[in-house]
Amino acid sequence: MLVFNFKLKKDLKQMQLTDYIFGTTIEVYRMWVPHDYYLARKKYKKILHGREYKKKVKLVNYEDYHKIDEYILKVQLKTLPKPRYLLRFPSVNKCTYEDFAKGKIPKREWDMLHGRPNATGHFNHIFELNDLSFFDKLHQDLESRGAKFGKIFLKDIIIIELARRLMGLNSYAAIERVFSFSGISPVIELMNNPAYKVRAVDISKVMRQIPPEKLMEYFLSLVKEVIALKIIVPRILVADGQFIRTNSNNNRPNGSPYYTDRDAGYCRHNGVKKGVGYKIWGLYGYCGTDRVIPVYFKVYPGNRSDKIVSKETLDEFVKLGIGEWKIIVMDAGAYSKGNLEFIKSLGIFPIIRARKGLKTHPTRELKKGYWFNTKYIPDGWTDDEFLAIYKIRPMVEKALARHSMLYNGLRMNTRGKANAIRHRVLYLSLIHISEPTR
Repeated sequence: MLVFNFKLKKDLKQMQLTDYIFGTTIEVYRMWVPHDYYLARKKYKKILHGREYKKKVKLVNYEDYHKIDEYILKVQLKTLPKPRYLLRFPSVNKCTYEDFAKGKIPKREWDMLHGRPNATGHFNHIFELNDLSFFDKLHQDLESRGAKFGKIFLKDIIIIELARRLMGLNSYAAIERVFSFSGISPVIELMNNPAYKVRAVDISKVMRQIPPEKLMEYFLSLVKEVIALKIIVPRILVADGQFIRTNSNNNRPNGSPYYTDRDAGYCRHNGVKKGVGYKIWGLYGYCGTDRVIPVYFKVYPGNRSDKIVSKETLDEFVKLGIGEWKIIVMDAGAYSKGNLEFIKSLGIFPIIRARKGLKTHPTRELKKGYWFNTKYIPDGWTDDEFLAIYKIRPMVEKALARHSMLYNGLRMNTRGKANAIRHRVLYLSLIHISEPTR
């Protein structure tokens, strides 16, 4: 006889055929005791059958993204063409050993690398396929203006810095320890001076002498390139902000009105205290399917309002004349009547989520919890079509999450607004040189 005792429901008793043949044997299980519970469930699945829960897997419905392109046609926008290879790649239509890596890595290593179905390349290959001569010219230009690099090449430091970020190391000292532990630099074949031994003090010295506007110039050249090749077609911008901590204490020292990083500000977002640092407001270009690529950003003290920084960043970007954009998608943090009118005056259609309960604005709930100003819904668009465009917005959060999850880049190892620009522009450049054709 099997006896299953429960505390919250009736006990279960069942006789077995063996009880009639060999005599009654009693097995008692107290189901509130973990050991008895798991043992009974394991031995008598047919008697104690329970509901098995399967983990829900959210599938990406790519048909929705194709619908988005159809909706965009309502405002006479072109569909995305098939992207071509980057200009900085050798003139190939096929990834071959002779064009890319002959004389740099063994043929066997190349075959092993590309034999894997999900191979995306090693760090060395990123730079074998990209032209970094910009930094050779910048080195000469800065030295002619009085900068002193000694026997260190600026290009070598940039390669080391990009490697550090890709490895998720958030300090100069960390990359020095990695290279000293291995005894040899993993990027030795890429450097102008293969004999250079990485030192944190050298990286810090060189990086401080690079004007942040020059790094921005390099980044914008990458943006113009992917637009020229129609990897990004200028039509939809997606904007959002991200906070990065500076290398500063959250308290002002000795009653001073300033933090140890004077350019930074104390950030609070949705009631959460982030600390002292900077707000990076970024603009991303929609590439179709489920991807966005960064096209511009600007750095502000952490205490600046999203309403202000979103307006200033977009204004600066439009003045650069990089593409003619049709739509911008933003979350409720940037919502204000002034912003909506300003964006519209630029010839860009604003799709910004409104806050709930606005009495003086004509808002309507198009979806549970999603309120929008009905004055800024295009004529002839249905609610589903409007929401399909807004559905693009979470893609920027996925892109921003890369900085925290993969690059470990939400904290600076230095101070100052100039260093904050250097900090973020190298992360965004790394995305451009490694991901646009995936």
